[in-house]
Amino acid sequence: MQESRLAAVKYCDGDVLITLVAKDFDSPFVFILPPLGDRSVFVERLHCLSEEVRCSTAKRPILRKVNDELANDLLLSDCFCEVPPSSFTHARDYPEDVYPQVIVATGDGAAMLGGHFQRTRNHLNYLRRHHSVVANDITPTGAADVVDVVRQWTAQHAMRMMQQDITVGTSVDATAYTVFSDSFATRVDNLNYFGRVLYVDGHATGFAFAGRTGPESAALYSSLCLLGARGCSEFLIMDLMRELRMSGIAFLNLGGSETEGLFNFKSKFGSVARRRSRELEYLGTS
Repeated sequence: MQESRLAAVKYCDGDVLITLVAKDFDSPFVFILPPLGDRSVFVERLHCLSEEVRCSTAKRPILRKVNDELANDLLLSDCFCEVPPSSFTHARDYPEDVYPQVIVATGDGAAMLGGHFQRTRNHLNYLRRHHSVVANDITPTGAADVVDVVRQWTAQHAMRMMQQDITVGTSVDATAYTVFSDSFATRVDNLNYFGRVLYVDGHATGFAFAGRTGPESAALYSSLCLLGARGCSEFLIMDLMRELRMSGIAFLNLGGSETEGLFNFKSKFGSVARRRSRELEYLGTS
């Protein structure tokens, strides 16, 4: 849902499920997301799909969020090449996994014990001393608060980028975040779907959404906090990890990062693994 801004197609043949998305009329690309199912047949099917996409849309097929193993398999042929983040200039196309995905242990992150977490504990203690802070499950009312937080955060982000004179790859598409608000408002069960809204001094300040991806694992779909009270972002992630841990989820993938600063923020929650994500373009058959 988050990736499909303009249109999406799902290909399923009984062995493998592959999702293809187009994000904007002006974008020169169609993005193909990694498969679910039998990966052994994926490389063969991908060639056919990529050729069909290229011929029928006149756009360039890009395989997105590819791990090292799959990328190396595809690069053995002359039909694919790796493309850098600078290849994507449209705001909706820019990859979020410029820096590796960070996977954390929810027990470690929720407990915040040890020297590695000292600075984070300081931020949290400061927040609790100076503010009234609480995180609640998302509700229909909370969904409206999420939309309002996104609106304010988008304005803050645009102002920061203007002040730093940064333009490439930093525009914000608000629908990348608001798409979750209505969906999670009716699905949060703290078993498979998790949605938390952060309130500081009675005002909605941030939110986080995550979903179970396996018996003991989950993925963070979205997390935002407004600029302001120190420690809000840390409190929100820690609170989410506590909820996940209570539901038997031991590991949380915090996702990749567009910037080094965001990558460093995610890493301070004590990563147990880092997973690189690569972008490959289909060049066609010779």
